[in-house]
Amino acid sequence: MASKEEIAACFQELNINASDAVLNKCLEMCLTYNIVAEDFCDQWYAYTASNLNGALPTIEHLDKMERKEFQKNKDQVFSRQSLLTPKHNPHKITGDLDDAVVSSYLELTPKSNRNISHTSVQNKQTPKTPVAKNLSDSYVNSPAITSEKYSQRSDSRSVQCYYGSQSAKYKRESDLTLSVKNQNEHSLTSDVKYMYEVMGKKSKCLDNITYNLGHAILETHGLSLSEGLLRTQLGEMTTYGRIVSDSDGKINVQSVLLEGSQETNLCNTTTLNINKLQKYSLFPGQVVAIQGNNVNSSTFIAEKIFTGATLNLPEEFPLKTDQMQIVIAAGPFTLQDNLSYQPLHDLLHYVSEYQPHILILMGPFLERTHDSIHDGGLTQTFDSFFEGLVENIMGTVQPIDTHVIIISSQKDAHHHPVYPTPPFKIAERYNNLTFVPDPCMININGLVIGATSADVLLHISNFELYFDKNPSGPIDRMGRMASHILNQHSFYPLYPPFKGMCIDHELLEQFGTLECKPHVLILPSNLKNFIKNIQDCLVINPERLTKGYVAGTYARLEINPGNTNSICDRTSCQILRI
Repeated sequence: MASKEEIAACFQELNINASDAVLNKCLEMCLTYNIVAEDFCDQWYAYTASNLNGALPTIEHLDKMERKEFQKNKDQVFSRQSLLTPKHNPHKITGDLDDAVVSSYLELTPKSNRNISHTSVQNKQTPKTPVAKNLSDSYVNSPAITSEKYSQRSDSRSVQCYYGSQSAKYKRESDLTLSVKNQNEHSLTSDVKYMYEVMGKKSKCLDNITYNLGHAILETHGLSLSEGLLRTQLGEMTTYGRIVSDSDGKINVQSVLLEGSQETNLCNTTTLNINKLQKYSLFPGQVVAIQGNNVNSSTFIAEKIFTGATLNLPEEFPLKTDQMQIVIAAGPFTLQDNLSYQPLHDLLHYVSEYQPHILILMGPFLERTHDSIHDGGLTQTFDSFFEGLVENIMGTVQPIDTHVIIISSQKDAHHHPVYPTPPFKIAERYNNLTFVPDPCMININGLVIGATSADVLLHISNFELYFDKNPSGPIDRMGRMASHILNQHSFYPLYPPFKGMCIDHELLEQFGTLECKPHVLILPSNLKNFIKNIQDCLVINPERLTKGYVAGTYARLEINPGNTNSICDRTSCQILRI
């Protein structure tokens, strides 16, 4: 049974500060439809992303979701409550139902409202860089404006979380001769052809990924593949395959299937019974190796499950003698109600002040869902607007000799709506500007950085099925989501993909896999920011520079020289409010 504390905590994980009235409504829905807090919040995030353009929860929006998602499908709502032990669910309410509801209402301390203000005001400040002025004067019908919520913030540059030493200066001490290149010899180009795949080719790509990763998992754990197909061989077996679900909604214990490869089951599926497992974290598309009993041609009882294969760091030691400063920010770079790009302006002011060696900007720069696209706010084409934006960015950073790396996004209005996404392309050339595709593996003086602008963490979290019968400590949900990327050797292991993701599986097989473990892995998400050492890889979620009508966050890194393969022990990192 859910409680207000649990709902509030889950919303906090999604960076939502819900009002007390909203929490009451959420609790009422959880109790009515027998849904645990985590599942309810995931359901809300999926609903608002698909139907409300990411709006924050209100009573009206929750009523609409209830009518659309719950009342019509009440019998299909799945609750994982039966899987949770008291240790796993410390806030479980016991006793009479009415008393429990009242108690939950009284015990929770009301949180401050996070109301969206649609009121805009004239920005009377003189711009510190040409970005806001040039864009608003040249490309936009309306004057440069900024949301009141953003302009009145009082926590600019405040540290939201940190990793490593707190004494780091995050300011350039010396210049570096930079070598910026793709880690792989063959990378996605801007003129690539996509969406030419037929069903046979798509099936072959998925089977190749399953076969290669399945054998890597078997080798990592010292397992031998059993002979025979799951359709014909009965008894104790060791096999591998891809997790799929036979339900339309979130995967659950009754809907888990194992899709074999051509080698193990001629690509057929079999029901996977996971009731004997003490712990698991599964999602559709995940490749696993399994030991268990194939009781008949249609049911496999799993006794052990293995989800990860070894992924090694590059052999070359990065940054042996030089310190490197890096700033990372992910779009959107302007507020939802205007095109003044004030947050980007503020970021570039920070870059001008601290002069990092590398500035990594991840799209989208002008999202397809932005208000100005639909209300006629632009006076130029999307391509011209983007080129003007890049021109202003480079005009700011060129005097300070910062190398800019721009990672594309399929959400950009002017770009290809496909994943993997080709790099951006503009007519002007800059010596200190590199366009790279999404996803990408970048080598900077031996430092390998992996990144994707797709919100893979949020997408997986909406479909993951997690259970731990004997939890040993606090549940690190964000770390678990990020570890799936490394364990699956893929920037986007979820299949079928999240709504709105247009995947080209031929390109994904070629350009979306991890051939080595990056020193730094950047996974921007709408989920709460974090910095974690996961398997000797520094994983960073800097969140977004803006979140609707309010200020977001960005990250800065200081990597010290050393003779270690991993940079986790010699790196300091902070996530700051813009």
